[in-house]
Amino acid sequence: MILLSKEQTQKTRWLLLITGTLVTFAFWFPLEDPINIPKMFVLLTFAAWLLGSTLVSVFYHRSHTFSPGQWALLAFCAGLIIAGILTDVRYTAFFGASHRNTGVLSYLALAILMVVAMVSFEQRDIHQLRFALLIVGGLSTVYGILQTSGNDPFNWHALYNPVFGTVGNPD
Repeated sequence: MILLSKEQTQKTRWLLLITGTLVTFAFWFPLEDPINIPKMFVLLTFAAWLLGSTLVSVFYHRSHTFSPGQWALLAFCAGLIIAGILTDVRYTAFFGASHRNTGVLSYLALAILMVVAMVSFEQRDIHQLRFALLIVGGLSTVYGILQTSGNDPFNWHALYNPVFGTVGNPD
């Protein structure tokens, strides 16, 4: 089983919660795609940070055994990479379709976040996740109310629906 020190577990857990929150609220107006590209950037940056810090801790503590769930995630990641390499449309495979950014890189980053969550969260720590979800949900709700009432503080260029929250999809 992969083990982290108590201090590393706590830091990793908070960084994971911050990552989820930042990805949820990431956008940047000057870009053609103000939502998907910033979200992918934040996701990949923090996933790389979490992967690096977790790997350093794993090698430092010499804990190299994996749980069945972690093996399944490793197999999933290997399958993603192999499929991405073997396709004729590698750019789309790795970065995703335009204005979606749901390619191999995003799924690998999400798998990294999942492994990090598996090694850093325990049942007794779930209150931290609950608190982060309440904050994100509350802010998203307030922002949705602002959009619905016509008081959106941001100048979005949404063609078909003015209400879409922070995830970029009005559906």
